[in-house]
Amino acid sequence: MTYAHVELVGRVATTPVCAAVGARRVTNLRVAIDRPIQATRPGHTPPLFLSVCIWDHALDHQLPSLTKGQTVKVTGRLDTRTSAHTGLTYTHVVTDHIELMPPEVHRRAA
Repeated sequence: MTYAHVELVGRVATTPVCAAVGARRVTNLRVAIDRPIQATRPGHTPPLFLSVCIWDHALDHQLPSLTKGQTVKVTGRLDTRTSAHTGLTYTHVVTDHIELMPPEVHRRAA
């Protein structure tokens, strides 16, 4: 099996939302990642927002401390899903690991 492994550092952009899906638990949130400013597009470049899914709360000990604006390092794999309502396909990160980072890490990466 092959998959796209990702590792990113960004800010928690939404309050994490927990839900039950059958017998499983999932927490969903979005992470904002700064994009480099390109010479062809001078000025402010808006951040990239990625959806992140944490299944079965393997990270239960960290979830209560995740709040909007915190800097996090997320590792996992890319996955897609299709909305039953709109038929659109969405890409999201299925998380293996989330690590809380000091804010200065994000400022250095920007």
